[in-house]
Amino acid sequence: MRVASARPESATPAPAVSDAAPQASLGIELALQISGQGFLDHPANTALRAALLDGSLSVEGFLGELLGLVYRCLLLFSAEARGCLHPEDSAPEARLRYGRCASRRWKPDAAHVSGAGGAALWSELQTVFRGLSRGEPQLALPALGGIFDATRCPWLDAAQLDDLALSRAWLALGGSPAEAYAAQARWRELTPEQLGSAYEALLGLRPALRVAAGQLLWQARDEQPGGMRRRTGSYYTPEHLVQALLDAALEPVVRDRIAAHPAEPARALLQLSIVDPACGAGYFLLAAARRLARHVARCAAPGDPLADYRTALRRVLEGCACGVDLNPMAVEICRLALWLEAADASLPLRALDEHIRLGHSLLGATPELLERGVPDAAWKALPDEDRQLARALELRNRRAAAPAAQLESQHAAPSAARQKLLADAWCAAFFWPKQAQADADAGAEPTNELWLPAWQGRSELPPATQQTVAELAARHRFFHWQLEFPGVFARGGFDLVLGNPPWIAHAGRAAQRLPAEVKRFYECNYACFADYPTTHGMFVYLAARVAREGGYLGLVVPSSLSELGGYAATRIAHDQLCDFPAN
Repeated sequence: MRVASARPESATPAPAVSDAAPQASLGIELALQISGQGFLDHPANTALRAALLDGSLSVEGFLGELLGLVYRCLLLFSAEARGCLHPEDSAPEARLRYGRCASRRWKPDAAHVSGAGGAALWSELQTVFRGLSRGEPQLALPALGGIFDATRCPWLDAAQLDDLALSRAWLALGGSPAEAYAAQARWRELTPEQLGSAYEALLGLRPALRVAAGQLLWQARDEQPGGMRRRTGSYYTPEHLVQALLDAALEPVVRDRIAAHPAEPARALLQLSIVDPACGAGYFLLAAARRLARHVARCAAPGDPLADYRTALRRVLEGCACGVDLNPMAVEICRLALWLEAADASLPLRALDEHIRLGHSLLGATPELLERGVPDAAWKALPDEDRQLARALELRNRRAAAPAAQLESQHAAPSAARQKLLADAWCAAFFWPKQAQADADAGAEPTNELWLPAWQGRSELPPATQQTVAELAARHRFFHWQLEFPGVFARGGFDLVLGNPPWIAHAGRAAQRLPAEVKRFYECNYACFADYPTTHGMFVYLAARVAREGGYLGLVVPSSLSELGGYAATRIAHDQLCDFPAN
């Protein structure tokens, strides 16, 4: 076991955090309601209404696309107001052409507000979105990708929205045709934190669709206050606590790196890797990136481009800041927030995809776990599973087990895609449906009988196995850190792991429900998931595991973690990998 020099906040009492974000929701909820009903009411959207009625498009999926549309608009309007939408080398005539197109949307023209059913605004907006997806030199639009990709809102991109509904939605977001200048000023001042806090304020939305008088009615209803936040452990972290954590965890990393590279400290700092394993909308990453960029600019030699803070910030955002989250929309918002902070049209949103990843940070296979083969515990029956089948699979798995040394010596280094398939298959064993199956699927279970020969490079997993593995991996979002960040782990791990991981208890009066197969995975693979099992306890151990030797941890966790006896297993698991610096 390596021992990392660490100063995690888990060892000191953590101040209480509020579940109320400091910003309003930017009118997003009202914009969702207006635009959602507008799409349902438009006579051309027969396919959209049919898909919602027959379930081929869920109401949650509809809400997700509406959120994507609203955030497309917010990012677009903010980039326009800041003057960072067009690349520096774009043709002046293309900029003018775009400006004429954009100015029409803010003219208080009667056609936009009379309810006449025109769709000129929607058509022009769709043209802009397509341009931002793939690039459009004629309008000086960069290929940002990301939330503008054609695959992001397929149903809405194929639908129609009349100008009245679109104008009312924009008005809800703070843009009035009669007050275009004031609206631009508001969007110019839109901060990345506001994008994130507005989204977090909507975490509790529960969409509803009903039929009344032959008409579809849609509403983004909120559940009981705090309900979603309690279940997901999503809490707003006060700014002073974020800065205190950076003082304790980031500053030592910067100091050590500068001392180790006195000749070129600025470029050495740009080699640092920082990760938030439950990044949400990116609060911690933004704060860390800003502070690190200031250090880079301060350390750069006179005349070095890095001496400019904006240049240093872009380099930090696209190279040093990493994040993982289970929520797809949170990942998108985090990428948008980092892009808005960089305010650079030449930085595509898709360039951030490599560093801000979608996945379940706690559901993955490590090299050490893979070297041991599929554990027998993965096949133990849960209450609703076929006990006889589960027992047979467990015996089959045990009979095929091989010594770790044999595993280590027999397999050659596989391709990245094959490594992911095998790691996914290892995880899939814990989630495999242990029920009577069709003859065609019998024997497809990834027990050691199938998995070990594939791991050793002597065979391939059967097609039926690969198909189910892919389905389970997509459903549960398996995340293998060493495969998702290979460059970082080639250097030994992250220099800094920081954040406010979900505070969720899975025992006691405040226990939140945990799917039985997920609990089986945690119990088998996390020694800290004992006595008092919590999600934040596992994140403490995870942070220690993905940090490099000599790296630092900075986590906001309940003060009770360092005091209560029920957390002893968590403290032991942490202390096996980390110690505390003397200073």
